[in-house]
Amino acid sequence: MATAQPSDGYKDRFRPTVGWVTYDLANTIFSFMVVTAFGSVYLEKIAGKDVYFGAANTISMVAAGLLVPVLGAISDRSGHSKKWIFAFTLICCTSTILYGLFPTGNRALAITMLVVFFVIANFSFQSSLVFYNSFLPELASKKRLGFVSGLGIGVGYAGNILGIATALVYFSIYGKNANPWPLFITTGVLFFLFALPCFIWVRERKIKDPEPISGALVGRSFKELWRTLRSLPSHKALMLFLIGNFLCMDGLNTTIVCATRTLTEVMGLDKEAFTKVLLGFSVTALAVGLVLGKLIDVIGSWKTFYISGAAFTVALIVCSLVQQKAIFIGTFIALGPIGLAGIQAAGRKILIELAPPEKIGEYFGLFGLTNKVSALGVLIFFIITDALGGDAFAFRIGLAFLLLFVVPGIICVAFAGKAHRRTTES
Repeated sequence: MATAQPSDGYKDRFRPTVGWVTYDLANTIFSFMVVTAFGSVYLEKIAGKDVYFGAANTISMVAAGLLVPVLGAISDRSGHSKKWIFAFTLICCTSTILYGLFPTGNRALAITMLVVFFVIANFSFQSSLVFYNSFLPELASKKRLGFVSGLGIGVGYAGNILGIATALVYFSIYGKNANPWPLFITTGVLFFLFALPCFIWVRERKIKDPEPISGALVGRSFKELWRTLRSLPSHKALMLFLIGNFLCMDGLNTTIVCATRTLTEVMGLDKEAFTKVLLGFSVTALAVGLVLGKLIDVIGSWKTFYISGAAFTVALIVCSLVQQKAIFIGTFIALGPIGLAGIQAAGRKILIELAPPEKIGEYFGLFGLTNKVSALGVLIFFIITDALGGDAFAFRIGLAFLLLFVVPGIICVAFAGKAHRRTTES
């Protein structure tokens, strides 16, 4: 069976690291502009309900989650990670542009096609991440894994800042109530342009005895994945971490997707105001990502995960209870980035610590499975808010509901850390 080979002479080099980090910036432009900021608002304005976007997000995330573990296993054996990430990026960018270009005259057809384009775009975006993450162990030495992971998360939020700047310029020219469809076209172009350094400077993973992609390879990858899943109960730390990560990421993914609607409904912010709030959030997240990345290397990925999870829990509690706009926005900007950046950056390193090097793609596929399938919260969140009338109270209940995912998730990860320490000490 093909195995990943060490490439120490390649690790910690400047250009490959820059290429890898820049891809995080590129895909965050898509995540912010389409998933977080304007995709839901655009579809809700046409459809009249939030549930369509919630359903589209859940379908795309679950579909990606079910497929990426197999794709990760195939990449471990074939050595074609760059081809996969390029293909999924191109599909995502094209679908995003079509999301903005499709005519909206026929309401029923427009709703259907916008859902389809979003599902394809988000599915491709989410699927690309398993290959993106699988490059990390070859790019960075163990002593710099946390820093590079955090650097990717932090610089990724520069994608938010770029997207926000683009939106502010657009709305300043065409007015606060301008139709945002040109922003989706711009997003598709920017995503592809900023992804180019990754395609050029990050080399393909080195695999010993790579296999050509074939039906036999796909079949074996499915079987190997099934064996890995069946063996999880015997790897208690990994199993508990994946369960905990699933729950925490459900809370994070829901927050990301629902941030715009929550800020506009709970705080009554207009497009310009909430865009400025998201700018503050993104600047904070950029700095937090850099600090937490270094913190991971100093105090460890597990402790950083707990600190980040606690910050996110406090943010959810405060934002679901307070009425004052200043406290809500201040908590959102101050604590939200710690949770979002820290859980993702620390989680990547924890996975690398738990996974066998020769199966890093497959295990990042499982990691991706917990990240992608953790989209149930988005659908339930919007069902709750629609059922309760879609007012500020409904969205506060939706935020409080996320605690049912995040708190048990942190507890599961804590038990995983305890099991991992027992294993390494024995």
